[in-house]
Amino acid sequence: MKWIRSPAWDCGWILSAPLLGLLMLLPLVISLPTRAITVALLCINFAHALAPIVLAWSHPGYRGVMLARPAKFVGAPILVIALGISAAVGTWLLYPTFQLQRMVLENLRIENLGVPIVLWANLYAGWNLYHAGAQNFGVLCLYRRRGFRGRQRAVVLIACVVATVFLSHEASRLFGYQIVGLFCLGLVSVNHWLTAIGLSAHVHAQSWHCSPWWFVAVVLAAGGLLMWAFQAALLGTFRSAVMALCLRAALGIWHFLQDRYLWQFSKPEVRNTIGVAMFAHA
Repeated sequence: MKWIRSPAWDCGWILSAPLLGLLMLLPLVISLPTRAITVALLCINFAHALAPIVLAWSHPGYRGVMLARPAKFVGAPILVIALGISAAVGTWLLYPTFQLQRMVLENLRIENLGVPIVLWANLYAGWNLYHAGAQNFGVLCLYRRRGFRGRQRAVVLIACVVATVFLSHEASRLFGYQIVGLFCLGLVSVNHWLTAIGLSAHVHAQSWHCSPWWFVAVVLAAGGLLMWAFQAALLGTFRSAVMALCLRAALGIWHFLQDRYLWQFSKPEVRNTIGVAMFAHA
């Protein structure tokens, strides 16, 4: 097996899903500061959304690719953010008494799709499930000696997405135990976040010939600041909470787009920039 960076790095950042699932069960058996753990997880969540964006714009070769196509790499993110702001403003004006629920981005009812924030949040949530499954497929391809071809590729991708959806949303409902939900949170979600950071940090380190921990520190610090601002907005007025939620979904969708472009190794411009650093150890 060829490691992407090293056995320790890969097992810690990319292949640690079962261990993360078990670690999520620790608060059930020993007393731990659950609030601090929740804050740390939220920080990692924001950091993972920033990771491909920071990597793309800090990579000297890939930045040139993006600047050569401003409509795709600059215009599209601006449009996504504008749509997020529009969803917030539309909710303010049309549904000023709408009741926000806890974990709005994952828990809004589909029958309320007439509310702009609900439509926007469900678009984000649905895309997020596909995105996580596609990342699992991509990681599988990185470690597989021979790539998937034709129909086989489509079948394996669908299987990864279906498995991700089941573990993320249906397993805990089906079995009805908190322990299952916590294990799946670590197995799928936390591993997804760490993988995004770990892969980006590796490529950044190879490109700039520095330690990957510099990249990790920057995105975690930026993620922490965003998380603090997000939490403050949620505790503020109705309008600030709606805007925060819509902008968080917009950041997520920008992240989906950038992540897809950044790791699309079928494109020669990606192979000749990101790919050179990604597979430097291979």
